[in-house]
Amino acid sequence: MRVNLYGKLGREAPALDTAPTFVDCERAHVRIAAALGIVSGDEHGEIHPRSRITRQEAADMLYRFTRLFREADSTAATLYPDGAAIDERFQASAYAMRNLGVMTGLPDGNFAPDGYYPIEQAVAAVNRLYDLLSAK
Repeated sequence: MRVNLYGKLGREAPALDTAPTFVDCERAHVRIAAALGIVSGDEHGEIHPRSRITRQEAADMLYRFTRLFREADSTAATLYPDGAAIDERFQASAYAMRNLGVMTGLPDGNFAPDGYYPIEQAVAAVNRLYDLLSAK
């Protein structure tokens, strides 16, 4: 969805060479996302395209995408009640997405960093991101 949004926001996708980006996925949109720095593989060169992602991983991808267009304040003015459970690699991402209103916590106020990130939440976040980045 983020690669499609990239085009909707007037940007041209980078050209890809013929070398595979990941050993377990050759899909063009995944390779473009990697070229843009939105996703990265593991130490074995795998992306695990059929695996579910966590909320903190989703926040990181949204954050990386946002930074292609603008800066994002990652200040944790108010901590999530379960903020200590957010992996330190994803702290800035989680708070930046909350500060922008792109990805917020759950109804109980927690972030649930290791929780499953369903497609419905992904679609809602991408719609909010589009509104944010397309506003003049």
